Amino acid sequence: MLIKIKKGENLVQNLELFLKKIKNIILNLYKYEPKEIEITLKKKEKWLHISGKAYVREIVDEVSGEFLWLPKLNNYRGHITSHIKVAKYYLDDWNELGFFYSFNKKENAAEIIASKLGILRFCEILEFEYPEIAVFEFGNHDHIGPFMHLVLHYEDYARFNNLSITGSLNDFTKLSNLIRNKLEKQDVSEIKIDKEYSLTNKNKLIIKVKDDDFEPGSLDPSVKKNLATGALDII
Repeated sequence: MLIKIKKGENLVQNLELFLKKIKNIILNLYKYEPKEIEITLKKKEKWLHISGKAYVREIVDEVSGEFLWLPKLNNYRGHITSHIKVAKYYLDDWNELGFFYSFNKKENAAEIIASKLGILRFCEILEFEYPEIAVFEFGNHDHIGPFMHLVLHYEDYARFNNLSITGSLNDFTKLSNLIRNKLEKQDVSEIKIDKEYSLTNKNKLIIKVKDDDFEPGSLDPSVKKNLATGALDII
């Protein structure tokens, strides 16, 4: 593996030790040894910041990180992050959650996209079958999902507002029952909920029903890009 420092080599305290540290970290990031690592170094206070590219098989991955020189240990401490590995984390997190969500401005709707099983997992969250996310005092809220944009607000009134769902425990149970009842219909592909939940909604909720083998993480833009190129196979 060839490691090229395009800029900032003069900032390194012990070049041989530094390159060895980078090589060991990089080898643990990928299934296959990169052909080449190309990095630029910048100093910010005591930290040495890294940005660059890793060439792994036919894939080019962006890498970044930071290192701190420890004089007493005569060594560097630090980390390097692979952008493809971050995308893999998102893929796994979405798939573990069971559904993908986003806000559709054109439809003025919060969207949940999942298989029937994933939709039922969303219903379970609403019904507090996962005790660790349950907060029973009005005024509290919980963030759901990898980017935490979907928010459940616990109040004594019900409302959809962008990616926020507000209500009491009874309201959330009502919403879950609405979804479950609509999901039971044969060949259902889309569920729309608006005034049945609240007359004061700022937008509606649309739930798109996918096949059983649907992967929610495949809709994440960063994941989609890497799936298309086969990049996730190198992690």
